[in-house]
Amino acid sequence: MTRIVGLSALLVALACLPASRTFAADAPPAPPTVLAPAEPAAPSPAAAQPPATNATAPAAAPVASLMFTPQEVQAIDKAFADHLHPPAEQVAAQVNAAALQQAQIEAARPRVPNIYVSAVLDFGGGEWTVWANGLKLTPTHQSPLFHVVSVSGNTVEIVPIAQPSTHIRLQPYQTWRARQGDVVEGIIP
Repeated sequence: MTRIVGLSALLVALACLPASRTFAADAPPAPPTVLAPAEPAAPSPAAAQPPATNATAPAAAPVASLMFTPQEVQAIDKAFADHLHPPAEQVAAQVNAAALQQAQIEAARPRVPNIYVSAVLDFGGGEWTVWANGLKLTPTHQSPLFHVVSVSGNTVEIVPIAQPSTHIRLQPYQTWRARQGDVVEGIIP
């Protein structure tokens, strides 16, 4: 049995249509064709024997195509098979590439987190309370990631521990983005 590929499948389908078929809306329908049942064939001696068992799969049937050479059909079949069931080496290479890409993303992430200020209370005389990155900070209780250097009104000056040369000035509801190095409105954890 052969597989029919491409244009030949369309030609076979068209050849199977009855010749009396019309597509006009006002044409009467054609009477159905009745086929007589075929007479059963006499059993052959080869058919009476049980099929031989073979450990290997039977060879694939040749492919008939009007558009492609047999070599092109084989290449197409191989491409489909490789797409549906890629070789183990290809899967392993994809997994390794994904792991390498994830490691590169992690390496590019800044070690310093974004710093955001939620609220500032300046009591005067060096007494203040700042809520930054979800922590309540005072002159005696600082964050392990950054230090509040000064508070003046509602402006806070912050120095990240990992970047001591960077001085950041933030007001409530502002965020210093570590990767971009800029200050934006809003809280961005």
